Amino acid sequence: TEAALLYDAVHMLALGLLAASQSKDIKPQSLNCHSRELWSDGATVMNYIAAVRDGRSLSVSRRQLLGARFQPLSGPISLDSGGFRSGYQLVLKERLPYPGSHRFGYWTEKSGLVVTRNYTQTKEEIRETLRGKTLYVTTIIEEPFVLYLKPLQPGEEPLPDPELWDGFCVDLLKNMSGRLGFNISMRRVRDNQYGKIVGSSAEGKEIWNGMIGELMNRVRIVVTVAMVTEIIAYHYKPVGKPQTADLAIASLTITYDRERVVDFTTPFMSLGLSIIYKKPQKEKPSLFSFLYPLSPTVWAYMLAAYLIVSFVLFTVARFSPFEWYSPSSCNADSDVVENQFSLANSFWFTIGSLMQQGSEMAPRANSTRIVSGSWWFFTLIMISSYTANLAAFLTVKRMKSPIENVEDLSKQKEINYGILESGSTFRFFQKATIPTYKSMYEYMSANAAKSFVKSTQQGIERVLNENYAFILESTMNEYYAERNCQLMQVGGLLDSKGYGIGMPA
Repeated sequence: TEAALLYDAVHMLALGLLAASQSKDIKPQSLNCHSRELWSDGATVMNYIAAVRDGRSLSVSRRQLLGARFQPLSGPISLDSGGFRSGYQLVLKERLPYPGSHRFGYWTEKSGLVVTRNYTQTKEEIRETLRGKTLYVTTIIEEPFVLYLKPLQPGEEPLPDPELWDGFCVDLLKNMSGRLGFNISMRRVRDNQYGKIVGSSAEGKEIWNGMIGELMNRVRIVVTVAMVTEIIAYHYKPVGKPQTADLAIASLTITYDRERVVDFTTPFMSLGLSIIYKKPQKEKPSLFSFLYPLSPTVWAYMLAAYLIVSFVLFTVARFSPFEWYSPSSCNADSDVVENQFSLANSFWFTIGSLMQQGSEMAPRANSTRIVSGSWWFFTLIMISSYTANLAAFLTVKRMKSPIENVEDLSKQKEINYGILESGSTFRFFQKATIPTYKSMYEYMSANAAKSFVKSTQQGIERVLNENYAFILESTMNEYYAERNCQLMQVGGLLDSKGYGIGMPA
């Protein structure tokens, strides 16, 4: 298409220049792309291009010089008043795995895209093309997406039999295989990496490692792919070398950089980055933990109130004549009288009321009864509040986490944090422009040995055994947090993305 458009454009320019030169002299002019100066003969040449697009305005000799009448390769050419092409039609053709192609549809300005190819027929052709073919699938063993059912010895590679593999992604792949009739051969990626740029070739092409690198080494014809069960215009034609793959399926994140070099299906799972951290441990109750429901200030005020009320009660009882009585019940007129509210008894009466125990002493005078009643009402409110707070404190004691979100994590220095040493999460922080994420990447790069890990499992082990927070994808966070009560997710999601099945571009 590009070659045909370039050929027609050059030919039209030649026709316009030839036609314009018959009526006037065309003077070449040196132009600068950054200058506002226009070519003085430019408008004249454009008018002649619109007039001679079929070559009829040229003289016979000029037309013979071009080699007969001009036949555009890209279809009939019509220019509008602004010199732009109009009224054209684009024909869409689908390449086949064997030499040749067939018409898939067309596009015009008025009607837009019109698919003339029968979808059912195309789908059946694709099924027939894939049926019986073996697709080589590269993956990374990582729970719960991809698991190998047999234990592996150090240095041992897993077998390609799909029946020995399990997990969410493997189940998805087996479902596609059963519906479309192709066979699968599983293989673990050699370097255990998802894929990132590791350098460039002598020709200036990017070199990728991991699953993306294996896909880039595979050559095939791919037109477009829909998700899981509906595959449109996908034709299998393997040509590659060893250590290549037809498909990459795992917890493979769709990113802009990866989409430049490989193709992806529609995301089969949406997710984002999150923080996993160890749950704070409950502290053992101390000897004075019964004091925790009330603040020290409240306890100080209660002690002061207890002392003041005791002294007031003692003083009021001393001044009131009704609190003095004869110790002998047989001789009421005895000159010897007593007062039950001594200083010690006043303290005992007040503390007994506070502890809801009472005492054998009962106020006789109205003044002492008023003081006692006020104190009883005060202790009723305080004891009720203390009991309620104590029950809540002992049963649902809140565990305070040292970090609540990514901002808290970035501002502190006591808790170390990190990510996988390669992959989409590493790329996210590496290219971040948000100050918080940018400063976190600088910290992790400066402390690479303490921050970066080689696998998710290694990151989880560090969270459990060290003062370490691990940043990973939310799906993995939920999986590990559900299976280990010591782990929890901190804060919300840092971004939004999806997992997809990778294919060669």
